Amino acid sequence: MHLLKIMSFVERTLLLLSVLILLAMAVITFLDVTGRYLFNAPLQGAFELIGMGMALLIFTALPEVTARGAHVAVSLAGFLPPRIQAVLRVMMAVLISAAFCILAWRLFEHGKRMSDYGDYAMFTGIPYAPVAFFMAVCAAVAGVFRVVRLGLDPQDLLTEKKDAPE
Repeated sequence: MHLLKIMSFVERTLLLLSVLILLAMAVITFLDVTGRYLFNAPLQGAFELIGMGMALLIFTALPEVTARGAHVAVSLAGFLPPRIQAVLRVMMAVLISAAFCILAWRLFEHGKRMSDYGDYAMFTGIPYAPVAFFMAVCAAVAGVFRVVRLGLDPQDLLTEKKDAPE
């Protein structure tokens, strides 16, 4: 399916972005600690940058994690027959998709409020609204893509995935 390839490309691109964000956070932490202890001059705004980076890291990885079904999960229905487990997996996929779409909507609304108020980080001056809007887009991508996958390839959810060592 051509649509599945496009969705996979978007998810992989966001995952690559999350790797770059993680690398940037490591560099910022290194510079902050080095500056603080060797030169008695910490990196101004490092705490803010790491906080924004953490939020962006989580949301950029969210679509790929959702596509893989790699969220932290506890199986409480392992004793049920396989057909019932398959139905529960489909129900959970729909519920998770709905939750992500609601989260995206609320993040977008929050971003609009921050934009209206002109909220920005105190030390770096970075406005918060674009970060919230980007997080909303990532949550929407995760939610919508999950439902689309369910519609295009329901067998993906009907078969249980076992974690295999890589």
